[in-house]
Amino acid sequence: MKLSRIARLALLALCLGACSACSMQKLAERITPDGDLALVHALFKDLHAGHTDAARAHFDAKNAPSDKTLATLTALLAETPKPQLVGANVTKQNSDPWQTTLTYQFGRGKQVHVVTLHIHGAKGHRRIDTLHIGTGSDMHGLMRIATWFFSGLLVVLAAVVVLVIWLVRRNQRKYKR
Repeated sequence: MKLSRIARLALLALCLGACSACSMQKLAERITPDGDLALVHALFKDLHAGHTDAARAHFDAKNAPSDKTLATLTALLAETPKPQLVGANVTKQNSDPWQTTLTYQFGRGKQVHVVTLHIHGAKGHRRIDTLHIGTGSDMHGLMRIATWFFSGLLVVLAAVVVLVIWLVRRNQRKYKR
């Protein structure tokens, strides 16, 4: 089965388009346990509704955040009701205890804040251990670097595919059966 040159290029473009459609947010959501995501979404929902006491129930009693930290997070949720999940790290997901670290981005451009939540779970129970709110200037730079890095990987992948196709065609011309 021989494909024309245009059909091969269209197929290659389609494959590269499919690869670029994958997002870090979807990947982070897939590797994170559903219960951990539900816990964080419940925290955001409680804070967005103004229920700080209900929000405190999601935290470990020893490491509960201060009123100022919760007020800052509430203000961030008012500005960005649906923050973007930009990173996840899960250790010991299939055993007890497990730990999950989730990183959310609030805002766009240079006005970005980053919220990192560390979740600890054991025997089916989970609590948020720590909450850290940082400024996003570093995150903005990191996201730009990540964009260039993944774009570069796609270019290298495309170059390898083109090289393989070229070598196969050259080999077929050289050693006709």
